[in-house]
Amino acid sequence: MTKVSLIGAGPMAQAYGHAIKAAGLDCVVIGRGADSAKTFTDTVGLPVLLGGIDANSEALSGVTHAIVALPIPALAKQSIALMEIGVRKLLVEKPGGIDAAEVASVVSKAQKTDTEVFVAYNRRFYASVIEARKRILADGGPTSFRFEISEWSARIGPSAQPDNVKAAWLLANSTHVADMAFFLGGFPTAISCHSAGTTGWHAPAVFVGHGKSETGALFSYHGDWNAAPRWMVEICTNGNTYMFQPLEGLKVRTKDGFSIEDIQCPGAENDKAFKPGILKQVEAFVAADLSSDLLSIKNQLAHMRNIYSMMQG
Repeated sequence: MTKVSLIGAGPMAQAYGHAIKAAGLDCVVIGRGADSAKTFTDTVGLPVLLGGIDANSEALSGVTHAIVALPIPALAKQSIALMEIGVRKLLVEKPGGIDAAEVASVVSKAQKTDTEVFVAYNRRFYASVIEARKRILADGGPTSFRFEISEWSARIGPSAQPDNVKAAWLLANSTHVADMAFFLGGFPTAISCHSAGTTGWHAPAVFVGHGKSETGALFSYHGDWNAAPRWMVEICTNGNTYMFQPLEGLKVRTKDGFSIEDIQCPGAENDKAFKPGILKQVEAFVAADLSSDLLSIKNQLAHMRNIYSMMQG
């Protein structure tokens, strides 16, 4: 049986804990805070070893896979610590580090230790996304797509998130949507970006851009963090427009009419029983042939340097 370690005991780790139990995996949970550990155990039903990675290196003996579900400022450092202990397959919560320099340090360590490291964009594993990919392929591929990356500034600004995380919010949070859109429509081979304004805690606040993807599809995106936000992705094909708003659901509009129909997606029950996409993502991570749908840390670094830094301005 695959032995997995879950690093962290906060809300995101709890979501992983439920999925790990459902997948029937042997799991060692490692945390730091006593309060979060108690909440985790009460909620998930798994014990938590306190003291962090350094204090529990013996418990990690025999662990082949680790999931790093920690606050963003701790992701890179703790991923490197796991590699130093000898864990050779990591799934790290998005975005993998606070900036490109941190992610580059993880990439470097992974190359030196021959470790497979993936960044956890769980929206790739939504039932709606899996179904849309099948339909888009059956239609002959995407012809164009667009997405909306507006953020809820009224909540984020006064939140307890650290200032450096707020300042990196496009990477830390908006890339949920961008990665999902590019995963479906193709990552850019050309991109033109414009930005302006400030929220007071993040600059810029307005994002507009367009480009061409590796599939040949043209795309555009928009975000205005001082306006009324709503995430959205639309993928167009020869015949259909597939719409995600909210992202967990899938709708279609055909060229034969203006009506919009809901699509019933196989596996949608998992996205109701668990945090959407998490169970499928965990299953892909522990599979013997690691799924190509997972994003490698090396590709994440390339996206940060070539796409998200351009969007950030």
